[in-house]
Amino acid sequence: MGHRRWQIDASDAMGRGIMVLDAVTGDVVWQAKYGATGGATCKGTPCQLSEMKYSIPADITLVDRNYDGLIDRLYAADLGGNLWRVDLATSISDWQVTQIAALGGTGTTKRKFFFPPDVVVTKNFDAVVAISGDREHPLLSNTANSVVNRFYMIKDTQVSGPSSSWVTVHDDTLTTANTKPADLYNATASVYDNSGRGFYMSLLGSGEKGVNAPTTFGGSVYFGTNRPIASTSLTCQANLGEARGYTVNFVTGASKSTVFDGGGLPPSPVTGVVEITHKDGNGDTTTSYVPFVIGGGGGTGADAKSALGGERVMIPIPTTKRRTYWYRLRD
Repeated sequence: MGHRRWQIDASDAMGRGIMVLDAVTGDVVWQAKYGATGGATCKGTPCQLSEMKYSIPADITLVDRNYDGLIDRLYAADLGGNLWRVDLATSISDWQVTQIAALGGTGTTKRKFFFPPDVVVTKNFDAVVAISGDREHPLLSNTANSVVNRFYMIKDTQVSGPSSSWVTVHDDTLTTANTKPADLYNATASVYDNSGRGFYMSLLGSGEKGVNAPTTFGGSVYFGTNRPIASTSLTCQANLGEARGYTVNFVTGASKSTVFDGGGLPPSPVTGVVEITHKDGNGDTTTSYVPFVIGGGGGTGADAKSALGGERVMIPIPTTKRRTYWYRLRD
């Protein structure tokens, strides 16, 4: 959803809502929006929530958890550092929206989400991953430069039904300090031990911020950051700041990063699978499928340092096999 301006420390006046429209008529089928008398969760339409007071500039993330071809949930992120979940049901009157995380922190300037969260479906929980950063204020002189931004993985354990009993995950720490929130494990320097309600990883570069959408592929989350760098009188080259590409294991929090040549704001990573057909000397053909990511900060040679570089993804699927026996009793 669009809005006219980004505010630093106050509630927004526009763009603070989620809408579902009829694709044919354009009519509003369902909506959630700010309401002074609401709370952090609401059922029906229109849903009014007192905590939905910040604009939502990012796309909405759609999830089909049971793989039946129908969307079960929506996830959204806003400029106040909040993550929202919408549960869809057969009857629109039963659609429900819940604030699953409030990660904006305390202080004059909040952590912001300009891009949608990504959601990874697992057996026992859905991993909701997001990276904070005020992309609209990337300069060294901006107030946003003092914010300690973070990558988050929130464990959404309400996998079998609506999130009516969900308790919002909080990061109420001061945004200008690297302090651990009570709800989350600090995976900045050590591997996640599966405690708490997820983990976070702080961006430790001064003024570093997430500037594109996190993309999960093959067990890893890819995203890019930028941090401003002080200009020098010894060069006339444009100073676009330092750009990095991150790769984070969404289960363990283990991470690595690469500095991109040229700086600037790297575009969101792109993933996919390319089909390759091989023909041998006898004319027989075989087909293989190769997963790849563009802009992930990996690869070799020039691709390793380019925000548009490509790399082959090695998906960590165990190769060890075990036998399974079965038998059938017969008369």
